Amino acid sequence: MEAIFKKGESNLLAGYVVDYCVALLRPVTNLQLQKILFFMNYCYYCDHQKWLFEENFEAWQYGPVLPSVYENYKFNKAYWLMTRHNLDEDRRQKITKPDESTLTKEGLNAEYIKKAIRILSKVSAVELVNESHKAGKSWARNYKENERNVISREDLLCDVNERENGGYFRGLL
Repeated sequence: MEAIFKKGESNLLAGYVVDYCVALLRPVTNLQLQKILFFMNYCYYCDHQKWLFEENFEAWQYGPVLPSVYENYKFNKAYWLMTRHNLDEDRRQKITKPDESTLTKEGLNAEYIKKAIRILSKVSAVELVNESHKAGKSWARNYKENERNVISREDLLCDVNERENGGYFRGLL
């Protein structure tokens, strides 16, 4: 199944989320960023029948993670992400405003993405982790201590099919 952001492009949307949250005066941590991306991917598929990311999430201790995004932002540890890390130039850039060109990808509903960021950036890291750890959902089915197992599209589709019966953030977006 096709995705909007191909392998190697996950950090484009992650960077936009960081920029937009800073512009909203609600900076997020790497932990929050990971969960926001996971729930955006899930909700976007539920509402548009298209995945945001071709890259698979993995089941890590504190929830689903996009490994390439984690690698890009791990420099910041658990602090607020106030800068976008650009691996190509190996430097940090001060954020002045979000780069809207990220939202011009074919098939992407830009207003939906902005709305999702506005809503999910208000949710605490603890609530995001708790939501991602719901029993019987894709993270819980794949997590094993000290392992980083892939959360397959098939597993995510099981969550999507159960959305009306208590799926993640039912009715939030």
